[in-house]
Amino acid sequence: MTCTGAAFIIGEKKRCSDRTTKNKESEQKSMRKIAAQALAEFTDKDYQINLGVSKKEFAQMLDALERAYLKEHKRRLRSTKLTMEDKLILTLIYRREYRSMDSVAGEYEVSRDTVADNIHWVEQTLLNADLLTSSVTCVYKTN
Repeated sequence: MTCTGAAFIIGEKKRCSDRTTKNKESEQKSMRKIAAQALAEFTDKDYQINLGVSKKEFAQMLDALERAYLKEHKRRLRSTKLTMEDKLILTLIYRREYRSMDSVAGEYEVSRDTVADNIHWVEQTLLNADLLTSSVTCVYKTN
Protein backbone atom coordinates (compact mmCIF):
# COMPACT_ATOMS: atom_id res chain seq x y z
CA MET A 1 0.00 0.00 0.00
CA THR A 2 1.35 3.41 -0.92
CA CYS A 3 0.24 6.57 0.80
CA THR A 4 -0.83 9.32 -1.56
CA GLY A 5 -3.07 12.32 -1.13
CA ALA A 6 -6.64 11.58 0.00
CA ALA A 7 -6.40 7.92 -1.04
CA PHE A 8 -5.65 6.60 2.44
CA ILE A 9 -8.12 6.01 5.22
CA ILE A 10 -7.89 8.06 8.43
CA GLY A 11 -7.00 4.96 10.48
CA GLU A 12 -4.17 4.12 8.06
CA LYS A 13 -2.72 7.63 8.12
CA LYS A 14 -0.47 7.17 11.14
CA ARG A 15 0.92 3.80 10.04
CA CYS A 16 1.54 5.14 6.56
CA SER A 17 3.40 8.24 7.78
CA ASP A 18 5.47 6.05 10.16
CA ARG A 19 6.41 3.78 7.26
CA THR A 20 7.40 6.78 5.12
CA THR A 21 9.54 8.18 7.95
CA LYS A 22 11.26 4.82 8.46
CA ASN A 23 12.01 4.60 4.72
CA LYS A 24 13.58 8.06 4.74
CA GLU A 25 15.66 7.20 7.81
CA SER A 26 16.96 3.99 6.25
CA GLU A 27 17.82 5.86 3.02
CA GLN A 28 19.85 8.40 5.00
CA LYS A 29 21.67 5.68 6.93
CA SER A 30 22.53 3.79 3.76
CA MET A 31 23.60 6.97 1.95
CA ARG A 32 26.87 7.15 3.92
CA LYS A 33 27.57 3.43 3.46
CA ILE A 34 27.12 3.67 -0.30
CA ALA A 35 29.49 6.64 -0.43
CA ALA A 36 32.18 4.72 1.48
CA GLN A 37 31.79 1.68 -0.79
CA ALA A 38 31.77 3.79 -3.93
CA LEU A 39 34.93 5.62 -2.87
CA ALA A 40 36.98 2.49 -3.54
CA GLU A 41 35.69 2.48 -7.13
CA PHE A 42 36.21 6.21 -7.77
CA THR A 43 38.43 7.22 -10.64
CA ASP A 44 40.64 10.31 -10.45
CA LYS A 45 37.92 12.25 -12.27
CA ASP A 46 35.30 11.11 -9.71
CA TYR A 47 37.51 12.35 -6.87
CA GLN A 48 37.87 15.70 -8.58
CA ILE A 49 34.15 16.05 -9.26
CA ASN A 50 32.87 14.90 -5.85
CA LEU A 51 35.60 16.00 -3.44
CA GLY A 52 37.49 18.70 -5.33
CA VAL A 53 40.88 16.95 -5.08
CA SER A 54 42.65 14.30 -7.11
CA LYS A 55 43.01 10.71 -5.93
CA LYS A 56 46.72 11.33 -5.25
CA GLU A 57 45.99 14.48 -3.21
CA PHE A 58 43.32 12.60 -1.26
CA ALA A 59 45.82 9.85 -0.40
CA GLN A 60 48.42 12.44 0.67
CA MET A 61 45.88 14.23 2.86
CA LEU A 62 44.73 10.98 4.44
CA ASP A 63 48.33 9.97 5.16
CA ALA A 64 49.08 13.37 6.75
CA LEU A 65 45.98 13.11 8.95
CA GLU A 66 46.81 9.59 10.10
CA ARG A 67 50.40 10.60 10.97
CA ALA A 68 49.17 13.66 12.89
CA TYR A 69 46.58 11.60 14.76
CA LEU A 70 49.19 9.02 15.80
CA LYS A 71 51.52 11.81 16.89
CA GLU A 72 48.80 13.43 19.04
CA HIS A 73 47.64 10.13 20.55
CA LYS A 74 50.93 8.37 21.26
CA ARG A 75 49.86 6.87 24.55
CA ARG A 76 46.47 5.49 23.63
CA LEU A 77 44.39 5.64 20.50
CA ARG A 78 40.79 6.66 20.90
CA SER A 79 37.90 4.87 19.31
CA THR A 80 35.68 7.30 17.43
CA LYS A 81 32.51 6.98 15.44
CA LEU A 82 34.13 8.61 12.43
CA THR A 83 37.06 7.03 10.66
CA MET A 84 39.91 9.22 9.45
CA GLU A 85 38.59 8.77 5.91
CA ASP A 86 35.15 9.97 7.07
CA LYS A 87 36.70 13.03 8.70
CA LEU A 88 38.54 13.95 5.53
CA ILE A 89 35.52 13.33 3.30
CA LEU A 90 33.14 15.37 5.46
CA THR A 91 35.66 18.23 5.51
CA LEU A 92 36.08 18.15 1.75
CA ILE A 93 32.31 17.95 1.26
CA TYR A 94 31.80 20.89 3.62
CA ARG A 95 34.40 22.94 1.74
CA ARG A 96 33.26 21.91 -1.75
CA GLU A 97 29.48 22.00 -1.46
CA TYR A 98 29.06 24.80 1.13
CA ARG A 99 26.65 22.61 3.08
CA SER A 100 25.73 23.46 6.63
CA MET A 101 27.43 21.60 9.45
CA ASP A 102 23.98 20.44 10.57
CA SER A 103 23.39 18.82 7.19
CA VAL A 104 26.74 17.02 7.26
CA ALA A 105 26.14 15.99 10.90
CA GLY A 106 22.79 14.45 9.96
CA GLU A 107 24.37 12.45 7.16
CA TYR A 108 27.11 11.07 9.42
CA GLU A 109 24.80 10.64 12.44
CA VAL A 110 26.93 12.75 14.79
CA SER A 111 26.39 16.10 16.49
CA ARG A 112 27.09 19.44 14.87
CA ASP A 113 29.83 20.04 17.44
CA THR A 114 31.57 16.81 16.41
CA VAL A 115 31.50 17.91 12.77
CA ALA A 116 32.80 21.38 13.68
CA ASP A 117 35.64 19.96 15.81
CA ASN A 118 36.62 17.51 13.09
CA ILE A 119 36.55 20.10 10.31
CA HIS A 120 38.70 22.46 12.38
CA TRP A 121 41.19 19.70 13.24
CA VAL A 122 41.41 18.42 9.65
CA GLU A 123 41.89 21.92 8.21
CA GLN A 124 44.49 22.79 10.86
CA THR A 125 46.41 19.57 10.20
CA LEU A 126 46.31 19.95 6.42
CA LEU A 127 47.37 23.60 6.63
CA ASN A 128 50.33 22.61 8.81
CA ALA A 129 51.26 19.86 6.34
CA ASP A 130 51.10 22.41 3.47
CA LEU A 131 48.35 20.42 1.74
CA LEU A 132 45.77 23.24 1.96
CA THR A 133 46.34 26.87 1.09
CA SER A 134 43.34 28.36 2.89
CA SER A 135 40.70 27.57 5.47
CA VAL A 136 36.95 28.12 5.25
CA THR A 137 36.55 28.01 9.04
CA CYS A 138 39.16 30.66 9.97
CA VAL A 139 41.79 28.17 11.09
CA TYR A 140 45.38 29.39 10.85
CA LYS A 141 48.65 27.58 10.33
CA THR A 142 50.47 27.04 13.62
CA ASN A 143 53.97 25.93 12.63
